[in-house]
Amino acid sequence: MPSVNSPLLPLVDAEVPERCDAARNRKLLLDAAAELVAARGVDAVTMEAVAAAAGVGKGTVFRRFGSRPGLMNALLDHTERELQNAFMFGPPPLGPGADPVRRLIAFGRARLDIVTVQGDVLRAAEGSPDVRFGGPARAVSLRHVVTLLTQAGVDGDVELLAVALLAPLEAGLVLHQIRVLGMSHDRIADGWEDLARRITRTGSADRVGRMRAPLAALVLLSAAATSIACSSSADSRDTSATADTTSLAPSSPGDALWGRTFVSTAVTGTAIPGGGPLEVAFPERDGIAMSAGCNRGVGSVDLADGVVTTGPIATTMTACPGELVGADKWMTDLFASRPGWTYVDDVLTLAAPGVTVVLADKKTTDPDRPVVGTAWVVESLIGPDAVVTSTALDAAAPTLTIGQDGRATGSTGCNRFDGPVRVGDSTITLGPLATTRTACPDDLAEIERTVLHVLDGEVTYSVEGPSMRLLRADGTGLGLRSV
Repeated sequence: MPSVNSPLLPLVDAEVPERCDAARNRKLLLDAAAELVAARGVDAVTMEAVAAAAGVGKGTVFRRFGSRPGLMNALLDHTERELQNAFMFGPPPLGPGADPVRRLIAFGRARLDIVTVQGDVLRAAEGSPDVRFGGPARAVSLRHVVTLLTQAGVDGDVELLAVALLAPLEAGLVLHQIRVLGMSHDRIADGWEDLARRITRTGSADRVGRMRAPLAALVLLSAAATSIACSSSADSRDTSATADTTSLAPSSPGDALWGRTFVSTAVTGTAIPGGGPLEVAFPERDGIAMSAGCNRGVGSVDLADGVVTTGPIATTMTACPGELVGADKWMTDLFASRPGWTYVDDVLTLAAPGVTVVLADKKTTDPDRPVVGTAWVVESLIGPDAVVTSTALDAAAPTLTIGQDGRATGSTGCNRFDGPVRVGDSTITLGPLATTRTACPDDLAEIERTVLHVLDGEVTYSVEGPSMRLLRADGTGLGLRSV
């Protein structure tokens, strides 16, 4: 198990960089496994069954994943990434911007939500105790809890206390409590919050409400494997800061940087493999996140004396294709060298031996797209408990355009639609929409039902650079990207 004090903590197991055809084969096998879980339950997922469903030999599955726990871990890979990205980069209370106790409780509830939904897959993936307690994902969760306990002022053996807090969230125990002891999800969640508050010595008056973190559906896990390896999606690189720091009183050298994200505009000296760019975010006071075009890192930072001094950095471990293979080492070498920094006229400059990087505010280099007049394509379907993407959704590519004339037009992926729309400061009201009446295949019909449900009435919207999210009050929504 990686020590929680190691300088580099991977989020998930590192993989050998793979060609796009290999990534597609991996996706084929994961699609087959996900469909087996959905149709027949986790016990139906054997190496033989996956091989048969995918139309390949059993040896192909063993060579790709090694064992059944290895296959289960691959299925869970994206779910882990989603949670880790949420608590490192997402909005409060799970992400930066909330006090450490609220973040701790939000983390526990988010983890419990995942276990409740995917507990059987988690249990199957755990395998031996070495896998269960020694995996990189476990190390990152442990490090996160240790950090929050430390920020909350907890004394004593903080690492041991963090282990004790993670133990009640183990899949086997949670499933036993629900299925055998008859405990409800809410009772377990409230009990865990009570334990966390006792350890941090805080009261229960400001109890964090039950939180449903978006859980990636199993089909999303396999789709992500190909999109990460074969595309340069901004989503796989985005380290955008989300914390609101307007209330912070100036009291540290980095006051002008907190809550902002910067993107490189020029590199002098050793170039970024693959061309970058380098993205550096300061999501909260004394926190830093970075990416050089492939994996993301996050950790603590001290900006005293004009020097960037980072603490232990947790990173994702996506297989970086082509020239991007060297991007992560370039990034980690830069920050390991403790570069000097200056901030003058909205330009951040990092200087280290052999390389100087000039960065500008991301809001300037990649501004939010206008809601009206932009052509948007749907990338994900959002549910109360899942954020779903799939090859079928990629192929269907539903669209939405809000015109200056107050009309919404687009495609459900099968039929065209048109109707009135009204855009407010934070809400969009659509419909009623008129659609064409082409008969749709089953997979497209399901996508169409979801799209039309979201685009029926009032939704809240948020825009971040090229991305927009629409959400209904019932928790359903769409994730879109400008085209």
